[in-house]
Amino acid sequence: MCSNANDFELALLQPLDATGIAKMRKCTSCTEPSVVVVRRVNGYCVSCYHEACRHKFRATIGKSKKVNPGDRVLVWLWPPLGAAAAVAMLEEARHDTVHKKLQFNFEYAIVDGQQGNMHKLSQHKKNSVNLADLGEIPLELHRIAPPAATPPQRNSTLRLAYEAIEMLKAVSHFAKTNSFNKVFTCETSNDLAHQMLTSVALGRGCQLPDITGLSAERNGLTLLRPLREFSQEEIEKYLSSRDLPVPPTSKLLSGIQKLSRDFVNGLQADFPNTVPTIWRTADKISVSTESMVNCDFCGYRFRSELSVSPNQTKSWDDVRGAMDALQMSAQISTRLPIENSGNA
Repeated sequence: MCSNANDFELALLQPLDATGIAKMRKCTSCTEPSVVVVRRVNGYCVSCYHEACRHKFRATIGKSKKVNPGDRVLVWLWPPLGAAAAVAMLEEARHDTVHKKLQFNFEYAIVDGQQGNMHKLSQHKKNSVNLADLGEIPLELHRIAPPAATPPQRNSTLRLAYEAIEMLKAVSHFAKTNSFNKVFTCETSNDLAHQMLTSVALGRGCQLPDITGLSAERNGLTLLRPLREFSQEEIEKYLSSRDLPVPPTSKLLSGIQKLSRDFVNGLQADFPNTVPTIWRTADKISVSTESMVNCDFCGYRFRSELSVSPNQTKSWDDVRGAMDALQMSAQISTRLPIENSGNA
């Protein structure tokens, strides 16, 4: 992978030896003995690590330049790992008397009433409800019910993707109808790196800015990812250092999604800068917004024109959803000449 990082970041791509690890036994901020070691090179004492996480969280929100004073923000508590950290950091900021208070108002939401995969739903509700018990923090959770629909039954991976889209649509609809103008999601940098590689493998490269970017616009609503610069390791060690339960990572079914996650996690274990390199590469990717329309089903953008034959250009201006696109693809496929295998 190409990178514009400095020499220090490039050095992180090389496996560390015992000498390099021994140098990080002291906190990088106060030289006290380190308790938390992140990426195998950065050592922190507990107080300095909490301060570093607090600063990174607030800096990420400020970097987006999307959140204004007085905004109403809906925090979607999903995935569970990032949600646990987001609640801890937001509640700490709410009761902080030393640093500047957050200038926006926020409330929490979970998605309830999913069809199918009830085990996953019950685990989701369990993890989310447990967030209200962290440090006896009273939380007001909005329970959102997505529209009842029948998910695909023949493909388990497709069913999970369908449920993820339905959850995001339900959260967006709830936010708009209840006067929220921003939505925080809780993906970590590991989650976004997995999604980037999966999206490229599935032919959704033009949607990378919406899928992995710091912010995305969805039908007049702004989605923000304040944990985007936190790795899974950093989140787990943050929760552990505060004596908070660490939600388990959900298991993926066999498929491109699982292969992408295993590939990224395998590299990250030996080369600690793998995940930041991946999503920083995604930041450099941009697509022209000309001839782009939004899919009615998933809300992501796709090109509205496609050449269907050497002698004819078919306009896709009337295609506004995934079902229309599938029907158009079926019509095009049936017009293609079938080659005789005997002449091959």
